[in-house]
Amino acid sequence: MSRPYYVRMTDTFFSGWGVCAGKKNVMVVICETWEQAEAVRRAACERSEMQRVTIMRTMPRDRAGVLYSVKTFSDLGGSWLDYYQQGVAA
Repeated sequence: MSRPYYVRMTDTFFSGWGVCAGKKNVMVVICETWEQAEAVRRAACERSEMQRVTIMRTMPRDRAGVLYSVKTFSDLGGSWLDYYQQGVAA
């Protein structure tokens, strides 16, 4: 099995309040293929609350002041899948 892709983005909506009080919320989506990762990246770039969207080959490491919300591609639905067609990045 190949290494996964990680799509990292800062969620400005959830940062700074609730369980993220005093912290930055960073959402990480684990994807099995480049097509999935590129689709998530494109969808995140369409959302005003998501900033610093990056595709990585390693899981971001823990940092002080950051709360990571980790999801898998299969957890996503709705507008997150608008750019995905299996086998092809739209």
